[in-house]
Amino acid sequence: MKVFYDGWSLTYQPNSPEAIHLMTLLAAHPLEHSAVIALPGESFHRLPEWVEARFVPTPDSERSRLRWEQQTLPALAAQSEVGWMHAVGSGLPLFGRLPRMVSPAGFSADLGRGPGLGGRRGFIARLRDALSQGGLSRARLWLWPQDLPAEQVGGAVHYLPPAVHPLFVQSDSSEDDFLQDCLELTALDLPEAYILYHGPASEPALRQVLDAWSWAAGSIGENYPLLLVGLNISAQERLAALLAEYQLTGSARPLPPLSLPCLALLYRRCSALFHPVAALPWGDPMRIALACARPIVGLEDERSSALVGPAAYLSSSQLPYTASRRALGAALITVIVEESVAASLSQAARQRSAEWDVEKLRAGLRILYAAPR
Repeated sequence: MKVFYDGWSLTYQPNSPEAIHLMTLLAAHPLEHSAVIALPGESFHRLPEWVEARFVPTPDSERSRLRWEQQTLPALAAQSEVGWMHAVGSGLPLFGRLPRMVSPAGFSADLGRGPGLGGRRGFIARLRDALSQGGLSRARLWLWPQDLPAEQVGGAVHYLPPAVHPLFVQSDSSEDDFLQDCLELTALDLPEAYILYHGPASEPALRQVLDAWSWAAGSIGENYPLLLVGLNISAQERLAALLAEYQLTGSARPLPPLSLPCLALLYRRCSALFHPVAALPWGDPMRIALACARPIVGLEDERSSALVGPAAYLSSSQLPYTASRRALGAALITVIVEESVAASLSQAARQRSAEWDVEKLRAGLRILYAAPR
């Protein structure tokens, strides 16, 4: 059986939840099934040698991505004679007979959850969303982590063991083992202590982050700056303008795209993950932080609460906006200043993620990929 993947995120959004989840799927891919991945350009991350890469050079624009999803992907899948398309985002072709399964990852694929995650979208973007929703409605299977409540997604739901990429799993390996593959990280002159944000990058989402960070920056920002990862060039420019507007330029900064070993090291070294948005089914930054045994500050909702349990400091999402941002800022200060709180959250995170195993995910995928279509 050949399984078909869309590798757009590996070229243009390498630190996105979609890309991280796709790399996790490849790490868990049962080798008795072949893997074909469509790429619009070179993959930022190193792919396993056994993956068959199919390149169709395509620029990064909304119009080009629409054509990629609705024309290029079906054509490549037909040429490759694949049996399943395993999608990780929302960009599914509307037409074509190829059976598709979806393990939703990424903020754009989050089934409409979470306020303020999107920005203004033009006609092509809205058309792409509409066609993608039609493609999602034709999915045969929706794959869901066993530790999260499933939602009404319009198709059959199949539960799989939760997992993260092996590089994010707590182990006895030292940071020196990671540093050998992280020369780009050492060149960034990172502070010894920092808070990490790895979330949506639209202007409304960044304003939510900075509204909360402004409550904490005066107390901890000098010694614990906020580092933002996963932002493309346009999002970094957007952030620079917002930091100047909020007068927070000295306490927050974006990072360039990082390899998976470097991203894992960035997580391992952070003092806390700041994630004031709803958890994602797959590829979620909070799940990565749990696997790295790091404290988390975020917003409380059903999915996030189910994911983190007692391993995070969650602020109520039912508060008025200003009160919610103030509460998030206070939570960040508490986690940084109260060492016992951070230690307790780290220990709970370690226990929470102890059973996550990519081999268990591999066993589940082996059965699914061999299932009748």
